[in-house]
Amino acid sequence: MTVSAVIPLYNKARYIRRALESVFRQTHPVDEIIVVDDGSTDDGPEIVRAIHDPRLRLITQANAGAGIARDRGVRAAHSEFVAFLDADDEWAPEFVARVLSLFRDFPAAGIAGTRYASCRPDGDVVNLPISTLTLAPWRGILPDYFAASQQSPPLWSSATMIRKSTYEEINPQASPVKLGEDQFLWCQVAMHTLVAYDNTASAYYHEEAEGRVCSTVFYEGPLPFIALMKASIARPLPDRGNQRSIRDFIARYELYTILNVLHYSRDRLLARQLLHDCHPTPRYWARYLRLMLEAYLPVHVVHHLTALARHCRKALLPSASPRVW
Repeated sequence: MTVSAVIPLYNKARYIRRALESVFRQTHPVDEIIVVDDGSTDDGPEIVRAIHDPRLRLITQANAGAGIARDRGVRAAHSEFVAFLDADDEWAPEFVARVLSLFRDFPAAGIAGTRYASCRPDGDVVNLPISTLTLAPWRGILPDYFAASQQSPPLWSSATMIRKSTYEEINPQASPVKLGEDQFLWCQVAMHTLVAYDNTASAYYHEEAEGRVCSTVFYEGPLPFIALMKASIARPLPDRGNQRSIRDFIARYELYTILNVLHYSRDRLLARQLLHDCHPTPRYWARYLRLMLEAYLPVHVVHHLTALARHCRKALLPSASPRVW
């Protein structure tokens, strides 16, 4: 079972050495490491060139986004399996061994991943919530990928491995925008193959890393992977057992987009238009109504109600964890 690691690189000179060192420390060594420089303007590519490892290869391209860079890396890989890692994240030493064991034990799966943890600037390491899983050890085939994606998505760009043959068979489209590029890929894959999963956190997301797309880009409109999912449920497919969870998944991210429009773009007219086009499922009606109030009520009234709700929540549920979108 041969493995290629694919790392898209764009202006991550501060972090790329840490990412590569986590690959070098794997208990099951990878056979090939492909770094795809996506038009970096810092010293990241030079740092990669200065590392002497026969498995390491640097590919350069004009800036096109991490999704295009991953795709180029996969197509250049020579191994049976391709594992993804972002340049500002890292793998635990057992990541590759843990995921390969999933493919051995669940050979029908075309893609596999592990839970991941967030490393916060204060040093805390927090397991991110997966909807249908507790923190207890578990491994197997996810019964419904989209039901498990109602909080943090199970598949993540630094904790996932795919069969190259599966990738080539699906021949996934590239996202037309940078925000949600990885979700655009995982949705296409999860609709076509089984997803094997290990609930032990084996990769780390570093919140302090600069230049993350999710914190610098806010897309003012429906995210492309949502359009992809809407098109998928409109087509007659033999297995529609997960249609409800797909509709919940669509509603969640439609409302997430509206939240960003209200809080970052502050475009209430656009938010109202998106709310008009949104079709919330029963699971998300309360969230939809909150955003309706925020989009239509005067701003000072919204601020007052938000403060009141926060006060009531703190008084009634003092130990409640923050709400996760």
